[in-house]
Amino acid sequence: MKQQAQTKRSARRLAASLAIATALVATGNAWAVDTARIETLSEGWTFRREGETVERSVRMPHDWGIESGFLKAGACPAQGDLPFVGKGFYRRAFDGFAPPPGGRTYLALDGVQCRSVVKLNGKTVGGRPFGYASETIDVTDALRDSGNVLEVEAENVPASSRWYPGSGVFRDVTVRACPPDHIKQR
Repeated sequence: MKQQAQTKRSARRLAASLAIATALVATGNAWAVDTARIETLSEGWTFRREGETVERSVRMPHDWGIESGFLKAGACPAQGDLPFVGKGFYRRAFDGFAPPPGGRTYLALDGVQCRSVVKLNGKTVGGRPFGYASETIDVTDALRDSGNVLEVEAENVPASSRWYPGSGVFRDVTVRACPPDHIKQR
């Protein structure tokens, strides 16, 4: 009797699972297949620090404090004597990433230290007051079919951290062009 009840429960669970799977497939749900176009923007960036006039090529992620080397010993001991304070300006041109009709395009910045301003084609589209959190921005309305220019400004201020905080765009930058039935990015 007990074994017969377990068999019935198992059969009902299997039937329910099959019904759900069939419904997902029949309704064209996109959970199983992500049709978004995703690209990490690692190459093609230029960078300059505040006060510099010449931009130079860099690869993302990029940390100007690490790149610059150490300051005089003891100049900034809690932050590893690395020159993290200042402003940096990043720029990258790109084409494409228009979403399919009814879709959206998102720009994800996984880490910019510290105070950031993000512009696309001269329009401010995002930014954060601190750098220890990622940011995802819907850039659909600022996007062009070609000739896009992405600019990221990062400003690190003194006494902003008890340890070395990083400087610049120190994590990945990703663009995601999504179809209309996507799950909204945060």
